[in-house]
Amino acid sequence: MKDPHIDEWNDAMGIEGLLLLEPRELFDPCLIGVASQAGGVFAAIYDEEALVKALQATGMSPEDAVEHYCFNVSGGYVGKSTPMFLVWRKGQAGA
Repeated sequence: MKDPHIDEWNDAMGIEGLLLLEPRELFDPCLIGVASQAGGVFAAIYDEEALVKALQATGMSPEDAVEHYCFNVSGGYVGKSTPMFLVWRKGQAGA
């Protein structure tokens, strides 16, 4: 489900040009934060493991979900605001 709070938060923080993964209904639950970079550039941060699980929930096999994630999600550069993907270290939150 698309999270309307994300848009409200972006507006409240004055963040413009934040690139969010589509479809939002699938990927919004995987959004864990926003990184602030030099020059006032912001990038969405997603939980990599949650993204792969979300793709599996659409009916993809684990192998197909990883391949789709690597090639179609994390494999693209779309400018300074390209989303970032967090891989949790074992024993840390989310791992």
